[in-house]
Amino acid sequence: MIMICLEIKLLAFFIEHDTYPDQYSRNDLQRHHMKVEAEALGAIGDHFRRARLAARLTQEQVADLSGISRPRYRDIETGAAAARTTTLINIARALGLEMMLVPQAMVPAIEALLHPETEDDRPAFSPQPESDDDSRPHR
Repeated sequence: MIMICLEIKLLAFFIEHDTYPDQYSRNDLQRHHMKVEAEALGAIGDHFRRARLAARLTQEQVADLSGISRPRYRDIETGAAAARTTTLINIARALGLEMMLVPQAMVPAIEALLHPETEDDRPAFSPQPESDDDSRPHR
């Protein structure tokens, strides 16, 4: 998300000052901005959809918990519409998620925590799956 904000600010600067890097035309920058924005909206909506399905909630239930209409939630979940930050935060919290800004340099470490390739790659401090092994001492 930080990258998207920076690209949007760069585009706004070029448009406002009517100056563009030599390799870009105004239309190229606008097309690129629209593509990046559409990809971001789709990714956010996909995360919301997966979380909603995992929580076994309907779009109507998430919309009610978020304080928006079901058609508005549907448009956000499908990536068809952008939303205010407060709306995204409300939806995330309704789904048991928390939105936060993460420094770009930390993204690979966080992704490794969330999606280790193998058990050997799992950091020692990450949650370990529960086992059905009854040989462990009980406390």
